[in-house]
Amino acid sequence: MRIGKKLFPYPTLNNSKNISCFKNCDFALEYEDCDDSENLVLKNAHIVVNDETINKLLDESKLKATVIVECSATIYRKNFDISRVGKDIIIPINNLREQVVISCFIYAIENFEFISPNFLDDYDGYSFEIEKYDIVAIDDGFTTRIEYDEEKDKKVASIFSIIKDESITNHLMKYEPTTRKIIIHLPEEQFGCYENMKNNDNYQELFFSILTVPALIFC
Repeated sequence: MRIGKKLFPYPTLNNSKNISCFKNCDFALEYEDCDDSENLVLKNAHIVVNDETINKLLDESKLKATVIVECSATIYRKNFDISRVGKDIIIPINNLREQVVISCFIYAIENFEFISPNFLDDYDGYSFEIEKYDIVAIDDGFTTRIEYDEEKDKKVASIFSIIKDESITNHLMKYEPTTRKIIIHLPEEQFGCYENMKNNDNYQELFFSILTVPALIFC
């Protein structure tokens, strides 16, 4: 999720200095590189922010930070809670293909009044009403490219993508044919079972028969 140059009705702290509304303040996602052929790993991932007001609001649990990992080729999108304390974020690389976007944000988890001595002069002395889920700090992060050998992916044939669909309420999977893949939508509970067992060789043929064969017949 890229914010870019989108304008907000209140000041935001941005990793990009030329569009940040704060003076001499930084916000960034930081992590250590890790060599892992099976996973995309953000080792010791944490946020760095040096505005005292935002840090205080984080301490008071009025703000929360999140990392969002997105891959349009596989329709993968997941957010990970993050803080100023490092944690490892590990994503199986078979969920990703080609371009992957990683971004980080701090957002409100309740309403509060927002004022900081580090606001730019245009905002100096003003306070702003922040509502739940408003974004107050932005790091549009970076884009990386995943080159993955689909022949090594044992979970399904390469023409399939299996994703969680929280909008399904009748416990039935759905199929979505696209120009490149057949996307199989699973309800949340069933997707959780699939995720837990997909790398077990004993279940490969079972998943193929109950997920992909019906999808092929449907399409």
